[in-house]
Parts: sequence; structure tokens; C-alpha cells
Amino acid sequence: MILLILVKFAVLLAGCAEFKNSPFTDELQTNTRNWNARNVAKIQALNLNDTFRIATISDTHSNYNDLRAVIREINSRSDIDFVIHLGDFTDRGYNFEYDIFVDIMKGLNKPSVVVIGNHDSIGKGPQLYRRVFGNPDFTFDFNGTKIIIANNNRLDFISSWSADWMFNEVAHSQGFDRVIVAHHVDPDSTNYFTTAQVMQFDKLYSDSKVNLVLNGHQHTFLMRAMTDYLSLQVPRIQDRQYNILDFKEGELHVWYCQKGHCRTVAP
Repeated sequence: MILLILVKFAVLLAGCAEFKNSPFTDELQTNTRNWNARNVAKIQALNLNDTFRIATISDTHSNYNDLRAVIREINSRSDIDFVIHLGDFTDRGYNFEYDIFVDIMKGLNKPSVVVIGNHDSIGKGPQLYRRVFGNPDFTFDFNGTKIIIANNNRLDFISSWSADWMFNEVAHSQGFDRVIVAHHVDPDSTNYFTTAQVMQFDKLYSDSKVNLVLNGHQHTFLMRAMTDYLSLQVPRIQDRQYNILDFKEGELHVWYCQKGHCRTVAP
């Protein structure tokens, strides 16, 4: 009888104890912190001129094998300088998904920066992103090129999201030869933005020194020549899809890669 009471008491205590392994918490196994800031420093240490190459990947959630394969492809190339991940590296923003992604990305032998996606913003996702990668809004520059990384997941930050920071950064980019804006959601998505906001984004990019706007989210490759800038939608990594941006003496050539084969594409 006494043994039964002790067992019941132990079960009761266990039921009240903190469940440290829950995927819904902001606890992480990885000790990686300040990923983006540390990798920006590596990019700037490359002392790039007006000739450089960026590999862009996106929407790697549920495609870990393809991500590993693309990393092997990128690692095998000496002509790629750094990588931009356009977001959605998790399905539900779970802590173990952040851990898995970071572990895989550590196998990349090039510097990389990571944009926050809408899937990465679910639940504890925003806290986890800040802990591992840092502020979701940041910029960096090198030799006349400015890259603006913006969190434009409006519906996932509905009470706190604002485009003011991005507008301000674009407005203060007049001294650069080339300006690239990278965010997860396509800026003309009427599912995420009002019609007025879509028009504001297009006017902002057209009336400024922005040359290239990058997004993921839609899972398909799409390149469009807009009024005064190029819009590039990076495909989902499934089937080892990604893009290479080849900047050479002021010109940009875009490569579309799939299953190990790359070809140049035009808008």
C-alpha cells in the first residue's frame, strides 16, 4: 500500500515537472549564436570587388536531404563567395527544427546569412531566430554594394510589423553603386499585403537605387524585369533547386540550378 502511494506521488510530481524536451519551448540544443553577424564579418573579410557570386537558396523545410546535397554542390565550387537563405527553413518553428537546420548549415564552407520566413515565425520561432541568428532586420555592405535583409512576414508579426525600417534603409542607400533587398515573402503578394502596400513597395524599389529584390515563399522560380529593378523569386530547394547571382563589372547574370545542372536565365 505504501509502495503504491509512493508510485502515485512520483507520477504526480512528474506530471507537474517542466517538460524540457517539448518542441514548443524556446530551448535549443545548439549553442550557436549571432550567426548572421558572425557571417557578415566573414563576408566583409573577403574584400570583394565588383565581381562576385552569391548562391541563393530558399524554403528548405522538409527537404533536408536536398539541402545537404546543395551544400555539397556549393562546397565543391570555388567561384561562389557567400550564400543567402531566403527563409522557411522550418515547418512549424519548432526548436528541434532550428537545431537540425543549424547542424546542416554548419557543413557549408562559405559564409551565409539567413532570412526569417513565415514558417520560422510560428510559435516560439521569433525568439529562436533572434537567439540563433540575431535581429531579423539588418544590413551589410562591401565595396559599393549594400544588402538589406528585411523581415516582411507581416501577417506573422501583425501587431508589431512595420515597413518603416526597410523604407528608411532604402532611402539611405544613395551612396552605393548597387542595392539588394532580400526578404521572404514576395512583395506583391496580396495575401500578405494590402493593395496600397504592394504599390508602395514597387514605387520604393523603382524610385530608389535598388537594383535587385529577392524573395522565396512561393516555392517556384520566377524572374521579372520591373520598372527599374530586377525581381527574383528563389525556388524551393526540392530537386536541388537554387540560383547563383553572378555580378561582374556592374552586370548581373542569373543562373538557375536543378539536380546538379546550372544554366543562365534571362527575365
